[in-house]
Amino acid sequence: MRVVAPSASPEAVGEAKHLFFAGRPFVFPTETVYGLGCRPGAAEEGVYGIKGRPRTKPLTLHCSSLDLVVEYLGLEEGRDILRRLLPGPVNVITGKGVGVRVFEHPFIRAFCREVREPLAATSANTSSLPSHVTAESAYADLGDAVPLYLDGGRTEFGIESTVLDLRGRPRILRPGAMPPEAIEDAL
Repeated sequence: MRVVAPSASPEAVGEAKHLFFAGRPFVFPTETVYGLGCRPGAAEEGVYGIKGRPRTKPLTLHCSSLDLVVEYLGLEEGRDILRRLLPGPVNVITGKGVGVRVFEHPFIRAFCREVREPLAATSANTSSLPSHVTAESAYADLGDAVPLYLDGGRTEFGIESTVLDLRGRPRILRPGAMPPEAIEDAL
């Protein structure tokens, strides 16, 4: 296990990129809580195993821009709503049933621009335990099962992202860092 700080340094992005393309997971900071991520499809089973997460709960695609979301998912429907919500501390479940986030955190933006692909991720904690707001607490929970922890300090919000389902009538599935009023304004 290795800890790298600051998380948005070229060294950190390079080490995460190496693991990403090798199909291995890593822990990274976001503005909400620490995440556990991997290349979509490549290391998802490992992420599920490390967390003890049921496979019925899909991972979220983390992107550097709305353009990457549209390109990767072929999304056109709901694009205007997504543009008003993202980037921000909200996980939007699209009409295709895929959760997406576009981050304001410098590491994720730099990383996704570098790899030119989304990052499949979830919170960096054992399922059923609270999410972590520091790399140290994520390591205390997940330990050496994860080869790299990127330390960005304490997260800005200290709470999970809001989950908004846009399949059918928009509804909040989980309250979080984005206030309901901000979502209502965007809709």
